[in-house]
Amino acid sequence: MDISEKNYKLLAEKLGIDKEKLSLYKDIVIEKSAKGEPTVKIGDSYIHSKYDPAGEAKKVIKQYAAQNASQNYDCWVFGGFGLGYYVESFLDINDNAKIIIVEPEISLFAAAAQSRDLERIINSDRIYFVISSEPETVSTILNTMQFEKINYFQIISEYSMNQEYFDKVKKVVSAYISRKEVNNNTLRRFGKIWVKNLSENLKDFALFPGLVDIQNVFSGIPALIVAGGPSLDHIFPHLKQLAKKYLIVAVDTSFNATVAAGVIPDILIVIDPQYWNSRHLDRSSNAGKNSETILISEPSTYSKIFKNFKNYKYFSGSIFPLGQYFEDATFHRGKIGAGGSVATSAWDFTRQAGCNETLFAGLDLGYPEKKTHFKGSFFEERAHTLCTRLRPASDMDFSLITDASLIETESNNGATVFTDKRLEIYRHWFEEQLKMHSLKTLSLSQSGVKIKNMEVIDLKTALDKPDIRESIDNKIDLIKTFIKKYKEEKGTETLLKTKDTLNKLSVSLDNLVKIVTKARISAESLRNHCRNIKTLNDTHIQKLLKNLDKADNDILSQSGRTIAGFLLQDTIREITNSTGEKTFNSAIEKSYKIYSDLEESIKLHQKYLNSAIKTIKLN
Repeated sequence: MDISEKNYKLLAEKLGIDKEKLSLYKDIVIEKSAKGEPTVKIGDSYIHSKYDPAGEAKKVIKQYAAQNASQNYDCWVFGGFGLGYYVESFLDINDNAKIIIVEPEISLFAAAAQSRDLERIINSDRIYFVISSEPETVSTILNTMQFEKINYFQIISEYSMNQEYFDKVKKVVSAYISRKEVNNNTLRRFGKIWVKNLSENLKDFALFPGLVDIQNVFSGIPALIVAGGPSLDHIFPHLKQLAKKYLIVAVDTSFNATVAAGVIPDILIVIDPQYWNSRHLDRSSNAGKNSETILISEPSTYSKIFKNFKNYKYFSGSIFPLGQYFEDATFHRGKIGAGGSVATSAWDFTRQAGCNETLFAGLDLGYPEKKTHFKGSFFEERAHTLCTRLRPASDMDFSLITDASLIETESNNGATVFTDKRLEIYRHWFEEQLKMHSLKTLSLSQSGVKIKNMEVIDLKTALDKPDIRESIDNKIDLIKTFIKKYKEEKGTETLLKTKDTLNKLSVSLDNLVKIVTKARISAESLRNHCRNIKTLNDTHIQKLLKNLDKADNDILSQSGRTIAGFLLQDTIREITNSTGEKTFNSAIEKSYKIYSDLEESIKLHQKYLNSAIKTIKLN
């Protein structure tokens, strides 16, 4: 079997690429280089050296890898494949990192299959292939694998032939890196708050239905999501009329202003764990504003929200180990999409609820007219409260904008508008989702950031919709009846299971903290020895090391280990990314750090879960 037939067989078996797809364009020519290895050119341009393609690739990869050696990347994205020389050179010098090969030209990939033995590359379990596919496919792989540190390597000769495509790939990779950075920072900032909130919300989490119970209930109904951008000011005078045409979905930032405009939202979406975010809903409990609205939320949301909205709630599933532990023991609630903004979750709710169309009001994802919020928002009112003669509220808005590292981008009306890195992440999320799902999504924000595949319509078009309020109200009434019945039946049953699960988890954490505390003490003794604080003999050292080995095995046997390890992500990332010399002393320092932080995490979980046990027993 010649090389090409061998490659064709492997590509069909491993990647599902049939031989018939692997034909060469007329302008692709395979030649023999001066060194005797195959090289390839497209038109008059060579993809590899015509003298020494393998040697050139080795030199470039070696230099590039050396420049990035300290970063410990766990994934390299290769912009272009050529004949595979660069990827092979990388495999020679790196034994661990995963590789995503992005090659827009299947004909160029065909040239590689016809001219070089690709068995090592095709059979590698470290390599993912994106061949003649949309750049967004890279995002799917990254999101599935959840790599921590990504590096992008571009074959320059291919870039010049497909600049627009590779620019999109780089944008996808950059967006993922930005999201990952935001997620890591969010975990660092809010991890303990999530544990606290989830523990406090366990009773409601058990008693009320999940997102799975509201799938397609608004089938055929258009939704209007009232987001919190400054362009919302133009919509408020018409909101009463729009409420006759659409299911009204408010987010936390817009709820009170929507009520002030004379409309009680049908649905409220809240997903933020922070106290300050709950302030958007200050005064929402006055005059029964919240008694009829259906709340859709995540169980780690700030607990005050659930006290204010007592009657009608649905919970999405938790993305955190503690919440997942209770879902595994009861039932899975169903995930709600989260692109970092409550508006993204609101959109995903309308998609799952079966709405035939979703219209956004106030989704600006930027700062039109240099404004940050609509009039009357909590943050605007707070700015007016805190402003002084020397620093008026308008200066606070300007400071918030200028502190955000502005990016100038195209707006929906063809002009330009300022946005920032955080809002760009949300835009990219919408663009990805709109490509994946068929939900017709529109916007009323004429001056907001342009989002691909999100059509902008004028207010008159929205107001010309037929009046379907009676149909919406009938569906809402059915949902409320369902929630009341659910609480009495499945909710009560789930609460009993939750109590039992909570008690079992408490026992597991009690056992786990004993194991980890002993391990931490042993590691501390070894650390003191390494630091020459208290010297130990070899027999004692070996005994302590055996203690640590036993502790590691015992930890793995405890059901609460994943929950306790949730708050250690920063520690693990720090240890994984450390570049110092690997010595006995450094290993002991790292072990002590892990056991110490794990002990702290377990005790924090115990504190909040013990409070949850008391709360559920009292009720």
